[in-house]
Amino acid sequence: MPRSAPGPWYALPFTKANILVTAGTAAFILLTRSAHAAYFGAGTLVCTLSAKALKRLLRHSRPLTPGSPQPRTYGMPSTHTSAIAFQSLYILLTCLSSSSPGLPRWARISLPAAYGAYAAGVAGSRIWMGHHTLPQVLAGAGFGAVFACGWSALWRDWAREEVARPVVGLLGGWVGM
Repeated sequence: MPRSAPGPWYALPFTKANILVTAGTAAFILLTRSAHAAYFGAGTLVCTLSAKALKRLLRHSRPLTPGSPQPRTYGMPSTHTSAIAFQSLYILLTCLSSSSPGLPRWARISLPAAYGAYAAGVAGSRIWMGHHTLPQVLAGAGFGAVFACGWSALWRDWAREEVARPVVGLLGGWVGM
């Protein structure tokens, strides 16, 4: 599918993944007012910006799509895939850890499974929409997964709710939350 084609209606969750994931993450942070939710959102942002920086460093071209202009940005690693892989694995690691004790067992299983399936769909859509090659998407998934493991370990070993809560409260008061 060329980059300029809007695609069928049922592809919207994939073609507009950046909007859906950003809005969903923002809503999660605002509704829960949890330090861990804010940490999760910050991790997504840092992962995405790091993937963009790596993309500029590697300067790997995007695939050429017939009928579309030459892409002006680089493709390795896929930033969308990095972000969604980060979120998917971070959610899984959090649901499997003891840092989410109030979550019922069915949610600890179904939430990561559903989000993992969506993440796989987003990653695949980057290829069939012609934005990335398979190696670019795999590099993005690997980058996001490694980042999620590191970010999760940082929360487990240092950040934790009791340490992060005062910082989030201070920032929340500053931005009017």
